[in-house]
Amino acid sequence: MKRLETSMMIAFTLVIAMALALGSPSFAEDLQPGSGLTGQTPPGPSRIEVGLAFAQTLGASKFNSSQTIREHAEDGTFKSSYNVGGSPGGGFDLQYNLSDKFGVRLGAQTFSRKSTGTFEAQVPHPFFFSRPRSVSGTKAGLGFSEAAYSLTCVYRGGSGKWRVNLEGGPA
Repeated sequence: MKRLETSMMIAFTLVIAMALALGSPSFAEDLQPGSGLTGQTPPGPSRIEVGLAFAQTLGASKFNSSQTIREHAEDGTFKSSYNVGGSPGGGFDLQYNLSDKFGVRLGAQTFSRKSTGTFEAQVPHPFFFSRPRSVSGTKAGLGFSEAAYSLTCVYRGGSGKWRVNLEGGPA
């Protein structure tokens, strides 16, 4: 955990250093001249961009496992399986453009899913040989959620209607 926190701090420091190096005051000025009639700057590309995303996994997965249990000088078995359904998720990001070609993006993504698990076991008896005890069960509503945060540098390019963003950084 400390290694992850240290690497995130190093990445954050590098992004800030790059932003300060490339984001001089001349880049931050609006390049469009003011209107002769109103004196106001006409609307143009924004320095701040906001993004929202939604995703839904359509497929499902099934996982199975079988293990041997060594107990009381005998072998038993333990079998388990669980089904994972579709998982909805979403994301949000905020990007600050330092220039026409370079920006910094901070984002957060999350998803969660529900699953059902079953198990069967043949556990060796502590007093009688060759008489395993059977155990089985089902558990519904098992949940799992995950969140990721990212800090990325964005290089923007393209021509005409087509825009391309190349980005990289820690998540």
